[in-house]
Amino acid sequence: YGLVSAYVAILIPIAGMRLDYVVSRDIVDCEKARLAAKLRDEFVFYGTNYVVMIVAALVLLVLPIEGINTKFVLITLALSILESFAAVTNGNIVSLRRPILANALFFMRSSSWVIPAIGLGLYDESFRNADTIFSLWFAGVILSLLATAYFWREIKWSEALSLPIDWAWLKKSIRVTFLIWIGTVFAAGASNIDRFVVELYLDREHVGIISFYGSFVTAVFALLSSGIFAFTYPHLIALHKQGETEKFAHETRKISLHAALSVVGLSLVIGVTVPFIGQFTGRSEFSDNIMVLWMMLVGVCIRGTSEVFYYVMYARGQDKEIWISSLFSLFAASGFNLAFVPIWGFEGVGYSAIAVSTIVAIFRYMCARRYKAPMPASEGAGSA
Repeated sequence: YGLVSAYVAILIPIAGMRLDYVVSRDIVDCEKARLAAKLRDEFVFYGTNYVVMIVAALVLLVLPIEGINTKFVLITLALSILESFAAVTNGNIVSLRRPILANALFFMRSSSWVIPAIGLGLYDESFRNADTIFSLWFAGVILSLLATAYFWREIKWSEALSLPIDWAWLKKSIRVTFLIWIGTVFAAGASNIDRFVVELYLDREHVGIISFYGSFVTAVFALLSSGIFAFTYPHLIALHKQGETEKFAHETRKISLHAALSVVGLSLVIGVTVPFIGQFTGRSEFSDNIMVLWMMLVGVCIRGTSEVFYYVMYARGQDKEIWISSLFSLFAASGFNLAFVPIWGFEGVGYSAIAVSTIVAIFRYMCARRYKAPMPASEGAGSA
């Protein structure tokens, strides 16, 4: 499960070449007439990418490669496509200033199925397997997409379907997002590289432990994204478009404070609760290695607090800085994990988490700090 979820996390940003990065920013306060057409074009492009992914997976299964498990390749492919489309539509809904609805949909696909999974596991030990988890995961994401489709009924799709696909806009957007796409894939790899390094130097049992700890790290970032940033980043984009510099700075400070308090509070709760979970479930390894989780949570606090700089750069259109920071995070995560795990064993994952989060936070802060607003065209012409 840990390895499949890692592959899904990496494949999600690969699909669609991050066209949603441009679309989510463009549709903030967008006219209804243009909104449906942009979303239609986005969905067509993502659908084409999903077809390419399916063909690539089938080719992989046909090739005579040892160790390929057909079942898990197909599970990974299906979950990647469903999760990708759910994430794209969820981001669109946030940009349309419906964060509460977006949070509800996100809960459906990421958390609603966990409760029955726990219940089944407590009821009968035969349900404590990866197949049960994958089945319920599928149910959650499909339920989310069905609810999303019900919400999209409000958009006048008939008008959009009567218009030709704007291939020129798609081409221009892809040029903008290409490096962002590469950077996002690198960032996903950076977030999951520890599992592959642990499997390389230690064993798969430790991969299970790091996957368990990593689920809490993912949950913290998901809560920050859905509970704070989803409510605020469309407003940041609008303020930047309107040239409201002082209000933009005030909003940034407010978001930073809320993010810091939230991530520290969540991390404290997780750090105290997980050892009891290990004792309750009879999994002593979760409490025996608790120092690793605590160090990972320190990294989460650093990274979560600095996440506001990402949204500041996104609102300003600092796309180059964003993809460079993603590339930087992958190199840092790979380097530190490959260096620290052989030296300190499993605890090396924790040391790496702190080091990577600190370096990325400093880099993002410097990029956001050095931003210079572009000169208006009229002023540039006069100076020339």
